[in-house]
Amino acid sequence: QSVNWIKFDKDRKLIGNNFDGQGFVNGFLSQNFLIKNKKVCIFGAGGAAISIACSLAKQKIKSLQIINRNFDKANELTKKIKVIDKNLFVEITGYKDNYLLNDYDIIINATSLGLHKDDKLPFDVSKTSSETVIADIIMQPKKTELLKQAINLGRSVHYGKYMIESQIDLVGNFLDLW
Repeated sequence: QSVNWIKFDKDRKLIGNNFDGQGFVNGFLSQNFLIKNKKVCIFGAGGAAISIACSLAKQKIKSLQIINRNFDKANELTKKIKVIDKNLFVEITGYKDNYLLNDYDIIINATSLGLHKDDKLPFDVSKTSSETVIADIIMQPKKTELLKQAINLGRSVHYGKYMIESQIDLVGNFLDLW
């Protein structure tokens, strides 16, 4: 339900695609992180989050927690995920202050929080496990406040730039098919 790449085909029909999800997965794997059988928590249920969550479901993750302000959007995302993997355990939580985040292998910020210096953090990194990988899809700034806190606490981090770099390869491969 979101597009980040458009092209006219030979008949001048407009074609759209979204490479956020597979870009995130490819970028994550390129940094030697594992996805299969991991417990994942994603903040957000908008365009990029939808693409990422669906791509993660294709990777046979163990479970997915969706944290979002809007339960309707999170429920719609859950329906899309269940089409991909009907057995995947998916849970929805609304935004609140006391998240239980210490049991996740991967936590992804797929919200716009972090684009601006004065943005509130989507969650308290100190409540995560020392083994948790903290990922942010924001590309600028490279080190968001969320990632800075994660680094300061000794967490592994995954930068948004890897998602966009992997998308460049995906777009090239997609164009080769035309």
